[in-house]
Amino acid sequence: MKIDKVELAPIFNKQDIADIICGSVDFQEETERRLNSDREEWVREKSINKKIREYVDNFEVAPIWEQKIADGIASIEAKTVTVEFELNGRKASAKIDPEIIIRKMVNNDYFMEYDFEIVKRGDELIKKLKVKEWGETENVLRCRNITKITYGRKELYVRE
Repeated sequence: MKIDKVELAPIFNKQDIADIICGSVDFQEETERRLNSDREEWVREKSINKKIREYVDNFEVAPIWEQKIADGIASIEAKTVTVEFELNGRKASAKIDPEIIIRKMVNNDYFMEYDFEIVKRGDELIKKLKVKEWGETENVLRCRNITKITYGRKELYVRE
């Protein structure tokens, strides 16, 4: 039987363990306190993962182009991919973490300069495409503006 290795950040160090063994710290209370301190982050992470699973399990939830982007990204293990966007009749590209693309699709969110691997390059892309500033709901850079995603010379997604 194969058991998958799960890596968790340790919540107790050697001194904590010594304190628990000596009885100066109640293990149950301290465990609950430490786990509950990260509860909101875990709930948020679980909600995002649940939504992603929903997309994976139910193809009717996401449009075909979103499915193709997700399939393309899932086909590789990369820290960054090159994404080409088209907006306002202009095209520009920059490198980005593929997980950010998935998160933007799941949350129906838009891209900002800090989402890209190099913020300066993201800022240039935003300016070149004439994307509106904060607070605008129209003319923002979204996943639907992606025309191509590449990893090296491999095309992961090309809008038809």
